[in-house]
Order: sequence, then C-alpha cells, then structure tokens
Amino acid sequence: MKNQYDYVIGVDISKDSFHARILFTKSDSVIPVDRISMFDNSCEGFTNFFKWLSKLNICFQSSLIVMEATGVYWEKLAFYCVNKENIHVSIVNPKQIKHFALTNLRRSKTDPLDADLIAHFGAVMKPSIWNPPHPVLEELKQISRERDSFVKMLTEEQNRLHAIKTSSNPSSIVLKSHRAVIKYLEKQIKKLEKAINDKLDNHSGLKEKKELLKTIPGIGDISAAVLLTETNEFSTFTDPKQIAAYAGISPCQHESGSSIHKKIKISKVGNSKIRSTLYLSSLSCIRSNSPFKKFYERLREKGKPAKVALIAVARKLLHVIFAIIK
Repeated sequence: MKNQYDYVIGVDISKDSFHARILFTKSDSVIPVDRISMFDNSCEGFTNFFKWLSKLNICFQSSLIVMEATGVYWEKLAFYCVNKENIHVSIVNPKQIKHFALTNLRRSKTDPLDADLIAHFGAVMKPSIWNPPHPVLEELKQISRERDSFVKMLTEEQNRLHAIKTSSNPSSIVLKSHRAVIKYLEKQIKKLEKAINDKLDNHSGLKEKKELLKTIPGIGDISAAVLLTETNEFSTFTDPKQIAAYAGISPCQHESGSSIHKKIKISKVGNSKIRSTLYLSSLSCIRSNSPFKKFYERLREKGKPAKVALIAVARKLLHVIFAIIK
C-alpha cells in the first residue's frame, strides 16, 4: 500500500541541533531525496530547515515530519512545524524506533543514520498525527510532572533520613537539615497540587472531565490530571487498546526457538506517567470494596500472579475510563 504522504521527513533531534532525512514515498519503494542535513535546534535553524525543504520543492501539505520524543528537545520544532508552517508531525516513542531498528537489522548508531531510520519508520509504520495540546493542558502537564519529581525527591529524602537515624551516631545537624528539606518538599507538593486543582476547576471542560473520572474507584484529583494531560484529553485515541499500548501496559509474549512458553509481560514501551498512575489507581481499587477488587480476586483464584492480575485490573480500569470520557 502506498503512503498517504508524498514525503516523510525523519528528524533526529538533540539539545543543540537536529539531522533531517527526506524520503519520497509515493513510489513502489521509498527514495531518499538529497543528502541528510543538519540544522541548529533554534528559530534560525528551523527557518533554514524549511528553506531547505522549499529549495527541494517539498510540498508541506503532502509531507509528514517524524521525530522522537527525546526529552523536551523536540517540542519547539514540533510546535513551529504545526503552528507556523502547517505541516503534519508525528511524535514517536524512542523505544518504538529502537524496536523497528532491531527488526530491520539496523545496528549503527549515529545521528545522521538515526534520521534515516526515523524517516523509514514513518514511511513503513505510518504513525498517528500529533495534535498540539491546549495551552492550559500543556501548563497542567508541566505542573503535574513537577509535582511527580518533588514526590520522588521527598521519598528519597525520607529514605536518607531513615538511614541516618538508624546509624550508630547520627548528627543532630544533619538530621535537622534533612527534616528541613522534607518540610520544604512537602510544602511545595501542596502548592503544586493546589495549582493543579485550581487550573482544572477554572476550565469548565476539564473540570467536568475531572469529576467524571473521580466517579471511578481509585481515581482522584491528581491521577485525573495526569490522565487528562498525558493523553491530551484522550483526543488522539479511538479505543482503549490504543491507550494501553501508549501507556505500555499491553501484554506481549516473546517466543523464539525452543523458548516458546515464556511468561507474558507488559511491553513498557510507552508513557511511564500514565502507566504509573494506572498502576497506583489499580492498587487503590483492589483495596476498596469495588467490582475491580472482585475481578482481581477471581484472577488470583485462577492462579494468576499478583502482578499479572493487577495489570489486568489496570487495563480494565482503562476501558472504564475511556467509556466515561469518550
């Protein structure tokens, strides 16, 4: 089947620069256009990138730019492409590119070759189009992720304090220092949580969806915020299986040679924020008197390991979330 785009442009982006490979995809086989080129990861670099495309007579309306979700380095270029040049963009999990490389026996690891690999991935796999989130959602995501970072720091600091307290001769000065840090982190987490709730409640559409999500056992204010922001309000998904794959909780089985009876594991190729939220929400579900708890118990009675049963609860929870939101 021929590609719906005339051109697929693979972009391998880093902090300071990016490489780009253009493939013509309207023939029976993909054909490279020009050499792989490098540009600065800056507004000037973006301008030069599109001048290069124009010079090669690349039609923006029939082109797709594919790039990896590498940290935050991709964001400025992605927004520039969509908002200023009106060109379609796909943002792909780096693990998907890695898997594609392994299945296609591509072992080399250099930035120019990565751009070529990403372009071929886009031509073959036809990834979905990225829709820029609403500014409120984008800010909420940043606040939510910042809270998550502070929660992790708090846990680490509490563990350090516990270790020091159990030492043979803990210093009172060190203990006081750690307690001060813990107090500060707890204060910041409360501030961030208030900001999350204020943002949600001041946006009628988000507030309504938050309240709907909170009717589901195991879902609270923060988990609702994570689910809404990390999925762009579920706008790019048409069924729960897509979200399960995006979150990395789809079951996958590895079979090779004589090892055909290996345990089924979750893929973990996806958004760790959603996966973690669903996991914690599922834990809450099975501790409450809810249908999810009964479902979990039935699976355990059938001999399913606790973790397998819990992930099954997470997928069931996701189906309920999707039904309520969509």
